[in-house]
Amino acid sequence: PEPKPLNTTSQSAATSVSLSESISINAVSSSAIASAQTSKSISVNLVSRSPTKSLLAMEPVSINTTARSATTAVPTSESALQIITSRPARAKYAMNVTTDMQFTEDLQNSNSFTYKLHKGHFEQALRQTYSSQPGFEAVGVNGFYSGSVRVDVEVVTAPIDEATLDSSIITLKNVLRNNYSYNVLSVSVFAEGNVSIIPSSQITSMGEILTLKCVLDGLEHPKTVKWTLNNKRVIPNGPILNHIVRSDMNGTYMCQLHENYLMTNPSQPVTITVYSLPSDIIVYNQTLVCGGNSGAAMHVIKCCINKGDSTNYTVTLKTQLGSLSGIQTDEDGKWCYNFTHQSLQCKTETASCAFKNLAGGEKSKNLTISYINQTDVSCNNPVGKNDASILWYCPGDQVGDVNMTCTDGKWVILSSYCVSAQLRAVYEYAVSLNDSILTLDEVIPIVLQNLAYIVEQNATNFTETNNIQEVVKILNIISTFNITAVDISTMKNIIILLDAVLGSNSLNNWLIVIEQRRNITLELLSSMERFAQLLSFETQTISIDTANVELKGTNLTKANTTDNYKKIFYENNFVEIPGKELRNVSLVVSIGYKTLANILTINASNTMANATINGIVISTTATGSISNVTLTFHKSNLSLNLPICVFVNYAEGEWSSAGCNGSNHNDSVTCMCDHLTPFSVLMSLQPQLSIKITDAFLEWITYIGVGISIGCLVICLIIESLVWQSVAKSRQMHMKHVCIVNIALSLLIADIWFIVGAAVQHSSPACKAATFFTHFFYLSLFFWVMIMAAVLLYLNLLVFPSISKSSMLIASFPVGYGCPLIIAIITIAVTEPQGYYIKDNACWLDWNNSKAILAFAIPALIIIFINLMILFMIIIKALRPANGERMNLEDRSIVLQTATSLIFLTPLLGLTWGFGIATAIYPSSVTFQVIFTVLNAFQGFFILVIGTLMDGKVCKALLRRLSLGRWASQEISIPRTDTVTFGSPLSRATENFRKNRSSLPSGSEYRSGNYSTLYES
Repeated sequence: PEPKPLNTTSQSAATSVSLSESISINAVSSSAIASAQTSKSISVNLVSRSPTKSLLAMEPVSINTTARSATTAVPTSESALQIITSRPARAKYAMNVTTDMQFTEDLQNSNSFTYKLHKGHFEQALRQTYSSQPGFEAVGVNGFYSGSVRVDVEVVTAPIDEATLDSSIITLKNVLRNNYSYNVLSVSVFAEGNVSIIPSSQITSMGEILTLKCVLDGLEHPKTVKWTLNNKRVIPNGPILNHIVRSDMNGTYMCQLHENYLMTNPSQPVTITVYSLPSDIIVYNQTLVCGGNSGAAMHVIKCCINKGDSTNYTVTLKTQLGSLSGIQTDEDGKWCYNFTHQSLQCKTETASCAFKNLAGGEKSKNLTISYINQTDVSCNNPVGKNDASILWYCPGDQVGDVNMTCTDGKWVILSSYCVSAQLRAVYEYAVSLNDSILTLDEVIPIVLQNLAYIVEQNATNFTETNNIQEVVKILNIISTFNITAVDISTMKNIIILLDAVLGSNSLNNWLIVIEQRRNITLELLSSMERFAQLLSFETQTISIDTANVELKGTNLTKANTTDNYKKIFYENNFVEIPGKELRNVSLVVSIGYKTLANILTINASNTMANATINGIVISTTATGSISNVTLTFHKSNLSLNLPICVFVNYAEGEWSSAGCNGSNHNDSVTCMCDHLTPFSVLMSLQPQLSIKITDAFLEWITYIGVGISIGCLVICLIIESLVWQSVAKSRQMHMKHVCIVNIALSLLIADIWFIVGAAVQHSSPACKAATFFTHFFYLSLFFWVMIMAAVLLYLNLLVFPSISKSSMLIASFPVGYGCPLIIAIITIAVTEPQGYYIKDNACWLDWNNSKAILAFAIPALIIIFINLMILFMIIIKALRPANGERMNLEDRSIVLQTATSLIFLTPLLGLTWGFGIATAIYPSSVTFQVIFTVLNAFQGFFILVIGTLMDGKVCKALLRRLSLGRWASQEISIPRTDTVTFGSPLSRATENFRKNRSSLPSGSEYRSGNYSTLYES
């Protein structure tokens, strides 16, 4: 519109005007005629009179006025000057601000209080951030959108340089956070401008150079450019896309400029049409029959391509005589072009078969044409001389070569390598993926999807030897690419592919493949591990099941990490990881291979040379470190029963059992390992009968021995109760028999709980109770043996003054039962919360995970060591008595009896539990199991004999108690010996007790005693 006049009198050189539209000002000086006039340009900031009125249509103005000045000349004599408007550069920025505030329905209602509140907050923050920018005009909020709440805003100002824009975004985030408590997740800024691609369309051919430019308002821009092809990300990020044309470059291209927060709207799509060329031209050197003297001869020459190639080609055969056009025919799964070739002379010549697409691209392949006389023809279709060798077509929809020789009028195949044409095309494309303009994360899922589709449509073809090798090569290549993740759909396609090549109808061909490439199964396992490590899914669990391969996994970011990880494969094969191991793990994936064990050939050490895989193969991968995994394998062959739990050592290319222990069951094997990798179980060819006999022997020895042990311990306690008043008169004898009774009682209760633990279910609370009480009472047994040694030390060395019976008992029971109870409680308190208190397959302390069994082994070994030291000190004391030492006969008797018990019990207990610990560490050792079972089962019998029946006073008191006076009145007619036969040091010690102490009586009153009997061998 025309500017409206405004009359005013200028009194200063700067004027501020508040208007809502463009204006012109006529300024007249009050002394325009009388004084000199000057001209000066001043700036006027225009703002809205109403805060609710949009300012997007407003433009800055420049005002020319006249002011009084003494230093400036007057260019014109006109008294009225026209002030005109000007339009500096102006930019509109659309912003997308994403916050973490909760989205509500009120944010979609522009009349709601919530909408107006947040709108006001954002506009105030935007105004505070950008109002100081040159040329600032307006800000506004266009709406709120769901998800993490997204706010669309708009800022109108003069163009902002990149550095200023970046800093303003940081300022905006701080204002929103500090003033209004908004947590901004991201900000994107869209600048105005026309983005386009040059050229707007193009038709091209494979092998040529494609050049596309992304321009802003017709000009190249040095910013980062995001290119897409068919809505998939393209790798180049510059303004110019320059690349050799490939088959995967056909489609719609778009570009978008962006730099940090700033980006433009995408360009209009541009269509690039790429015409393909044959991946393989199938043509071979051909031998033709010479026409002889008849002159020119007519021959048919063929050029073929894969039938899956549907491109419309112009096909010619270029010879020395010119170019020939061919006739297309469908022959045995191929498109073949037949050319009628005329030979004027029977001379060898070179020709080429050329395929040309609609874009002018051409691909050709040369062939040599040779001739033979009719009389030399021995084989036909194709013709050839006798003993001639040629390479020929693969039959059907396969590519490759067949090497044949002409023998006795027939073509005999010497070797062949024929592969599915579709598979070969996928393989060649996979090999060249690094040259693709598409990102690997975009293109690999498409490749595997197409491959799975090929498999599902032609599953029988994928059991062929060469097709199996081709599939493994494709998977191996793709798995080594640097991709970000493998989604569920892609993994399903991989499993479908594996299921096809591992089917039962392909196993015989696998054996042929393995003869050619022994490590091919290792390559397959390695590829699958790499895919599993990249698997990504948002659900809590994943399960992909096929006939020959099963994949199962858990996303621990969506699950309770305190639960154990347990997966079942083919009904009766398990993999389990305790919850404690999963605290720093986000994903665990396991794959079970049902048929792979039948073909898996990995080198084995000499100790495994006669073993065979006797179960499925299970591979487990995790995103963190795992040091405890338990696997249960169902036996494929129940007659094999010596298990060796093994894993694949990729570095050495062989099976290894390091870090794994196994336990054998009737129809399964349990393996416990401290690492993750593909596992299976190797088992020797030892007959089932041998293992059954061993297991039955151990079982019967255990039950019979424990039964005898319990019976003997009961008899021991009964005898002690019958003779207690007769033999426990002195405090020394009283303490000796107190120790014997508590040793017997502790072992009796421990044996009872042992039977309970063997009878209850491993997962029941009773199993943990049985473990606790067995641990507690076995420890009590050792502590009471130590108390017995302490009594012996007291009697022999007389270190302490005389101690009463009550004092001895008060000191003994807290040690005998209190210390074991404290150890047992601490053990279960520390290990049970972690799930590692008991073994995985028995009601006893764990070894593989928490090493809880050390809470029994260490105290027991310390006590054995203390007892041995006490015995050693007593022997030294006896061999070298000090002058003037006196010991009465009764004390000497107690010392001898107590020493005898310790001499037998200490080595017995040490050996028994030494083999027990060895059995826990090496559960597959039959020798350790047999020795431990025998020694442990008969401990009660040994305590009865050593602690009770070999005590002469106990025997005499028992006979009297049973009213056998005739026996009790007579001396026991066992000859007394003066020499101890089982050890020279102890013999001399006994002699010192008996002869070298001058104050001792002759001992005749003890002649009927049982001392000499105790030391006879």
